[in-house]
Amino acid sequence: MIPFFLLYVYLAIASFCCFRLKSISLKRAIFFITSIYIWLFISLRNISVGTDTITYVQFFSNPNFYYHGKPTDVMFEYLGRLLRSLGRSKEFFIFSTGTFSFFGIFYLIRNISPNKIFSVVLFSIVGTTSMFFFLYLSMIRQACAMSLFFFSLIYFFEKKNWQKYLGLVLYLMSILMHGSAVFALPFLLIISIYRIDNKIIWAAGFVISYLYAVNPWFSTTELIKIAYPIVSSFLSRDYSHYMQLSFGYIPAKGFFNMDLLPFMIFGFYGLRFLTTEDLHKWYVQLFMFSIILNNVLSDNYMWPRLVLYFSIFSIIVIPYIYDRLFGIYKYSFATFIFTYYPYKIFRQLLHQASNHALGNIVIPYKIFF
Repeated sequence: MIPFFLLYVYLAIASFCCFRLKSISLKRAIFFITSIYIWLFISLRNISVGTDTITYVQFFSNPNFYYHGKPTDVMFEYLGRLLRSLGRSKEFFIFSTGTFSFFGIFYLIRNISPNKIFSVVLFSIVGTTSMFFFLYLSMIRQACAMSLFFFSLIYFFEKKNWQKYLGLVLYLMSILMHGSAVFALPFLLIISIYRIDNKIIWAAGFVISYLYAVNPWFSTTELIKIAYPIVSSFLSRDYSHYMQLSFGYIPAKGFFNMDLLPFMIFGFYGLRFLTTEDLHKWYVQLFMFSIILNNVLSDNYMWPRLVLYFSIFSIIVIPYIYDRLFGIYKYSFATFIFTYYPYKIFRQLLHQASNHALGNIVIPYKIFF
C-alpha cells in the first residue's frame, strides 16, 4: 500500500500548490510532472496488479490472440499483433497498452479541461463503484477503447471539416476495440442533434432515476438480459458472459447510496451554477447523462463499466463547476471532494488488503523490475 500512499501524498501537495500558485508556467509544469507520475504508475505495474491484467497478458502470449480461449474484439487483436511484432515480453505489452490508455486521458484533459492539474487529480481519486484510476490498472482492452473514444469525440465535436469524419472513424475503431463503446452511440446521436439545456428536465431525470435505483422491486440487470439479444449482432465478440450473476449484483444500500449520491451532488451543483452556455458543451451533456445512467445501472458491478464512457467526463466538468462557485459554495464543494474521496480510496485499499477481498485487486502494487 506504500506506493499508493506516496502517490496520494504527492497529489495532495500538487493540488495544494496549484490552488495557491499564480504562475501559469509552474502550474503547467506540475501538470506534466503529475501526468508522468500517473502514466508510469499505470504502465510499469507488475502482471499481478489489476485483476484482469494477467488474462490480457495471456491473450498477448496466445498464438491465436485468444482471450479466455475465444476470439476477442477485432481491433484489440490487431493491436496485440502489432505489439507482438515490436516486442514479445509481457512487460512491453503492459507498458505499451498502459501508455496508450493513459495518453487518451492526457489528451482529453490537455484539450478541454479548464484546470488541468485538478482534472488529473480527479482522475486519480474520483469514481463510482470503483475509482477510475483503479480500473485503469486492470481493464486494458476497454481503456484502449476509451482512448480512441476520447480522440473521436474531440475530433468530431471540437474540430472542423474532414477532421469530423476522422472522429467518426475513430469512434468505429473504439467499438471494434471494445464493444461496450457502442453503448454511448444513442446518447451521442442525441447531443449531436439537440442539447438539453432545461435544468428542470435534468433535475427531474436525476431525482426519478435515483428513486428507481433505491427501490427494491426493479432490476436493470434483468431488463438488460432481455435487450442484449437485440444489440448483440452489432458487437464484434460475444459479451453474454457479462450478464452472468458471477460478475456480482450490488446489494441494495438503502436511500443514502454513496455510490450514487456524490455524482448527484455534483449534478445539482452544476444545475445551480453552470450557465446555459456551459450546459450546451458536449462533455457537460455526457456528464449529466452519466448521473442518470449511474443511477439506473447501479445493481451490478459490470454496469459502471458501461457508464464509464460518460462518468469519466466528471474529471472535466467538476473543474468547470468549481470555477463558477464562490464563497461558502466553493469551500464546501472542495471540502466534500477532498474529504469523502480520500476516505473512499482508503476504505477500498484497506478492503483489498484483506484475505477476503473480491473485485479489482490493485494491491500489493509492484513494478515489473
